[in-house]
Amino acid sequence: MRVIGEGLKSNSRSRCFTGDGMRIKVRDADTGDTVEMEVTPDIIVEEILQASCSNWNKEYTAYVLRFGKTQILPEQTISNCNVRDGDVLELIPDPLGGYY
Repeated sequence: MRVIGEGLKSNSRSRCFTGDGMRIKVRDADTGDTVEMEVTPDIIVEEILQASCSNWNKEYTAYVLRFGKTQILPEQTISNCNVRDGDVLELIPDPLGGYY
């Protein structure tokens, strides 16, 4: 997974391309910054989490992704989480305090 652009603001976008697939967005709940990714349905959530945190220079073990009001597990695929083309995931601090 490749992220183009660093230090993105809420009105700017970065694209991350992994090949054919669907486009999703990840929004940083702390800052409102957004990154757009093209992913395959079989990608695991942890890969998206790592790429998002890397883009914003955050420690990925201290954050989780949420889809709607549901925290999604790192080992799940996005298709198992019912994430579809155009959906937005939200990067939030781990409510358990990080480091799992």
